Amino acid sequence: MAMTDEEFFGLQRDVEVLILKKIKTALDDERYSPEHLEALANAFAIVHSEKPADIGRG
Repeated sequence: MAMTDEEFFGLQRDVEVLILKKIKTALDDERYSPEHLEALANAFAIVHSEKPADIGRG
């Protein structure tokens, strides 16, 4: 069953929010290294840039 664009964008937003919350936690917690922050920022950029047509094209 294919995902509709609306479902995709809703899921994408949910994942973005989770990553942003984790970034905020990392900024507030000195146990997180700059590398952790960079990895989270990269993950956000990837998720944010995805389009429904990109899914499954690996």
